Amino acid sequence: MDGPREPNPKMFDLKRLSVLASLVIACCAWLVGGCATSKPSAPTLRSLAERSPKVPVVLVPGITGSELRDRRTGELIWGLGKQIVTPHDGGYELVRPLTDPIDGAAAHVEAGEVLSTMHLGPLKKTIYGPIPEMLENHGYVPGDFRAPAPEADLFTFAYDWRGDNIFAARTLRERLEALADHRGDGYAVDLICQSNGAHICRYLLKYGAESLEQAESGNARPSERFRIRKIILVGTSNGGSMRILREVHRGRKYLPLVGRVMQPEVLFSFPAVFQDLPAHIDEPFVDAEGRPVDLPLFEADTWVQKVWSVFQPEAQARMAEQPDLFGDREQQIDYLRRALDRAQRLHRLLATDVPHFGDTRYYSLQNGYTPTPHLAIVGARPGELWFTDDKHLKDRPYLTSLISRPGDGHATVDSQGALSPQELAAFTLPPYLVHGGHFELILEPNSLRRLLDFLDQP
Repeated sequence: MDGPREPNPKMFDLKRLSVLASLVIACCAWLVGGCATSKPSAPTLRSLAERSPKVPVVLVPGITGSELRDRRTGELIWGLGKQIVTPHDGGYELVRPLTDPIDGAAAHVEAGEVLSTMHLGPLKKTIYGPIPEMLENHGYVPGDFRAPAPEADLFTFAYDWRGDNIFAARTLRERLEALADHRGDGYAVDLICQSNGAHICRYLLKYGAESLEQAESGNARPSERFRIRKIILVGTSNGGSMRILREVHRGRKYLPLVGRVMQPEVLFSFPAVFQDLPAHIDEPFVDAEGRPVDLPLFEADTWVQKVWSVFQPEAQARMAEQPDLFGDREQQIDYLRRALDRAQRLHRLLATDVPHFGDTRYYSLQNGYTPTPHLAIVGARPGELWFTDDKHLKDRPYLTSLISRPGDGHATVDSQGALSPQELAAFTLPPYLVHGGHFELILEPNSLRRLLDFLDQP
């Protein structure tokens, strides 16, 4: 019998090359996907640049668009490029304990700044940076909500994007009201709302960021210390997104092959995630033959019985090792019930006209060219959910077409247009269509130019 073989150096070289190639592919994917594309060329609009004084502008980003910092240590837990790749902890440092109040601040996490760029070694990925830079080039003066200079008229709103959107709206209202100390009561402001930022801005406009109960009773009123002149919606899922269900069920990975995985239970702990589930679809599920399935998405019993998300055995086993974060099964069901109820009520309020809407004008940048998840297929086995782009649906084009709609990859055109009649009547111009994914769309050159046009509109 032959003795042990010596390692083949060529084989090891091939393995190293394979790992290196995987890393290069992943990094390239990171550069072209995610929150934004490479830095675009900034357009100019002389009429806006020469206008003085200017109406203040606030950029409200989407989920993952703000730094998150641990108050105890000062350490960033979100906002560094390396956090897309490591640590391989399932994203647990981002978990929002299920015992934290859904409608309140997180115990140990605070928002830092809106993300301008992210770095991964020598690679740099542009996020929101070109927008403030473009506006500065048009004469806007950047300011800080915490200590605004009298001449400042350009602000970014960083918030804990894991938490409740009504709480974020309340925080934004407080900052805009504090700005009235420098600008005078009743000053006008323009809001650029990307993705999840639209839920925040629309609630602020309609209900002044009062509680759900006050809004439902008809007692919520917009603030009198400022007025929202324009709301510019960019890549917004106003009716919610089926892609959210896919991620909270399967988890999220930012890079192929080497990327850090955010496990389903991590996303499950974010109230904001449930507030972006698709509420604009009456029958969001079909079976493997394409027949409608009567399943209420916003009822916790559905998730438990169908073994979705954290109720899958693997997730239950992981969570059992972290009871300080996730509690027991009954606490998880109670949290889910409250989060789904709050999300559904929020959607109902946003879809409702209000008596104190005012003269706010709406503008929108959308993509209606990309096949986007619209429905989900419920399989026969526990925990089985299929979505657009699943590989085993490639040989079933009928099902693929049935569960897909045009959109931006995250939000369908129907969801982008799921606004109240009052809001639809507030559009000054028709929605402007731009080629680009949900996250990339805001920095497409055509989008940047249209942002200037919208701000320049009288």
